[in-house]
Amino acid sequence: MYEEPAASAPSVPSGSGESDGGAVVVETQQSSCDDRGAGADACRLGELLARATGPAPAPAPAPAAPGGGGRVVVSVHDLAALSLSGSGITRQPPGPQVLSTKPFIVYTSSATRTYTAQILGRAVTIETTPISYLWDFGDGVYLSTTDPGAAWPDHTVWHDYTTTHTQIHTTLTTTWRARYQPAGTSAWRPIPGTLTTTETTTAYDVVRTITYLTDDAEEQREH
Repeated sequence: MYEEPAASAPSVPSGSGESDGGAVVVETQQSSCDDRGAGADACRLGELLARATGPAPAPAPAPAAPGGGGRVVVSVHDLAALSLSGSGITRQPPGPQVLSTKPFIVYTSSATRTYTAQILGRAVTIETTPISYLWDFGDGVYLSTTDPGAAWPDHTVWHDYTTTHTQIHTTLTTTWRARYQPAGTSAWRPIPGTLTTTETTTAYDVVRTITYLTDDAEEQREH
């Protein structure tokens, strides 16, 4: 037969040790096991384990949605109904002609955009943040980058045209990551997946400068 040892009062060490401020409580419980039965030892051991581990914690109740409504879930398909703007294109030079002998500089904005929409009858704030950019320079050359670029002379994104072109465009496809926040809540929730926006510049020509020697120049050189 298993014999449960008598509980003894804990010893308190002398000195000035740190304390968590809580009192030690020793609780005794009446055993429900039959001391005469063949399974008393196993029963008593089960009681001791139950006392050591304590009762199983009750599951936490699910948080109620603010306003009494169900949880609002936003997908990238919901964003298609919004008038999402692109990250913008700035090119240097900005005119109708680009010199093939000079770098063609482009840059965009990395700013986060904020929108407000009604989804399932509730106001939802949506934030979109650009994460990558794909530039199409109109001559068959593409550039994929996470750098939004900058204006001259601090430019980091540019293209060198090697031949002349007539009425071509530069196209920018921006990839965005989004998150949303239902009205009345403080937590932001990510929207799975990504979305893209595409925008195009006005047309321009790529030209090459040619230097000609005039008669006046020849005379000045005494030729």
